[in-house]
Amino acid sequence: MKNYTVILACIIVLSIASAKKQTKEERSKFKEVHEQCQNDERTCVDEMLIRNWFGGIFIEDDKLKNHMLCMAKGLNFINENGKLNEHFIKSKWIEHYDGKEVKNLQECLKEKSTYVETSWDFFKCQHNAINSVQQ
Repeated sequence: MKNYTVILACIIVLSIASAKKQTKEERSKFKEVHEQCQNDERTCVDEMLIRNWFGGIFIEDDKLKNHMLCMAKGLNFINENGKLNEHFIKSKWIEHYDGKEVKNLQECLKEKSTYVETSWDFFKCQHNAINSVQQ
């Protein structure tokens, strides 16, 4: 599990290459939430799916989608009612991205028919809008 955490941490660093540096607290929170999601059999997913996801390969997998919902809730991007926490999300975007990127990200604030689809589309849209992964 530690090897996967190190690999995931490296991927995260690459995925935010175009963003301002995450704080130590943000990195710690991300790791904590990821581990919580991985320790729950309902949201545990093969780390390869996550690596692929950060690489822009969005495999339609129910467990991966549930993992992303778990992450969204744990990171406060989605509240317990399944609604995007727009104020919080926008504040994070402003901290980490420039004006053009924040403008591009606005299209990602769309509710879908289910919580799972909302979180999945949100993260996927955010990834695509800022072209965050350097390959």
